[in-house]
Amino acid sequence: MHPVTAVLTDPAAATPAAGTGYDDGRVWAPVRWTDADGSVHTDRAKVASGAPAGSSVTVWTNHADHVVAPPVTGASADLQAALTGVLVGPSAGAALWCAGWLVRGRLIRRRMAEWDEEWKQIGPRWGNLSGGRG
Repeated sequence: MHPVTAVLTDPAAATPAAGTGYDDGRVWAPVRWTDADGSVHTDRAKVASGAPAGSSVTVWTNHADHVVAPPVTGASADLQAALTGVLVGPSAGAALWCAGWLVRGRLIRRRMAEWDEEWKQIGPRWGNLSGGRG
């Protein structure tokens, strides 16, 4: 991701559309920018409402030259990092517990199979341990 300076190709709407949920005072408008190699790109970006055509705005683009959200910084980045840690810690613990549970189950099944084989060899001989006949 990297920032580029773009130009509004049409004037931005004066007010955000009603009923859009989160309202930060910005609206979607078409923008155009030129790369270092001279290629021209167009896309839509969130800009200040009422901005006139020809206004310069900074937009963030990805490797495919599409407008993307700016990187998260400050308190938002700290919150995202904390929430990621809160979710990853228990998830990693649960994955480890599940792996241990599967290994334990396999070991128990193997041990039971070994005992079964041993019993097939030794079991018939136990019938005469009491000293009695038959």
